[in-house]
Amino acid sequence: MGAEQTGVRADATEGESDEQRRAAFPRDLVGDVPRRSQSPGRPDEGDVPPARHGRAIGRWPLECNSELARAWRAGTAWSRAVPRMLWAILTVAVLIVLLQVRRSRRTVAALERRLEVASRGLESLQQAFSHFAPAEVVEEIIAHGVSTRSEKKEITVLFADLKGFTALGERLEPEVLVRVLNGYFERMSRAITAHRGHVSKFLGDGILALFGALEANPWQTNDAAHAALAMRTALADYNAALRSEGLPPLAVGVGIHRGSVVAGVIGSAELVEYGVIGRAVNLAARVQTLTRAFAVDVLVTEAVRDVLDQRFRLAPMPATEVKGVPGPLATFAVEAFDPTSDAPARPAGGRQSG
Repeated sequence: MGAEQTGVRADATEGESDEQRRAAFPRDLVGDVPRRSQSPGRPDEGDVPPARHGRAIGRWPLECNSELARAWRAGTAWSRAVPRMLWAILTVAVLIVLLQVRRSRRTVAALERRLEVASRGLESLQQAFSHFAPAEVVEEIIAHGVSTRSEKKEITVLFADLKGFTALGERLEPEVLVRVLNGYFERMSRAITAHRGHVSKFLGDGILALFGALEANPWQTNDAAHAALAMRTALADYNAALRSEGLPPLAVGVGIHRGSVVAGVIGSAELVEYGVIGRAVNLAARVQTLTRAFAVDVLVTEAVRDVLDQRFRLAPMPATEVKGVPGPLATFAVEAFDPTSDAPARPAGGRQSG
């Protein structure tokens, strides 16, 4: 017993007391003590007497499991350190996320600025192209690129041409002539677009306008006739302005025909335009030339008359032989539109205007 006590004291004097070691050691391990002595070098003494049982319980974890006790204390220290480490890792992670969010916001802001610049450039490009092609065609080209697809359509073609333009060009200086023409084109184009038509092209002093080519329009023929009357009114106002400047007035002839054409983008890889090809275009131009012979400003074909709103007042012209047309061509002069007329409107021919 003296040797055992000496060993215990030596073990206890290594830095801490038995009570401190017992406090640091788990109770479940302290209570798990074998019934027989396990001290090395001692004879088997059988069961430990009850009087010595408590002392053996106290000595066993201190003598045989001192390393386990130290491991337990180390684990206790780690159990306190791990939460601190986790909080540190979490803090770093949050900082990284915040930095990434800030960087992402800067990136998004930069992309928004670039998109805004690109959008402005696209709008400028669209506005520039709209001076050379119909807005609907420009939007289609921007959205889907240039397409060579063409389609057959039944449309109404309006062809207008200045009368006596050659003589007018000889009387005016080139700068004045260009200014007069631009004023004329602007007013005529405005009258056409106001009635859902679009100017396909300018041909010298001529204007080719289409109705129902870019979009389905069951009222296209009425719209074309209304546009012709609006052109008549606009030209009268423009002539008054020209006279006030000492310039000669203008006279226009308009021919309207309804028929089938092939519509689409026409041209080469370097230069394209939206246009129509077909007999209807040629016939509208032929009818326009008859306005000089009949001394009228607006003529329509029988194909137009058949679907036109009957509130338009028409005057039949003599049937005339026209180049490229088999047989005499019947035409009708458009005198006016009478919204108070009792004549029935033709829904298939055009929009009923009041």
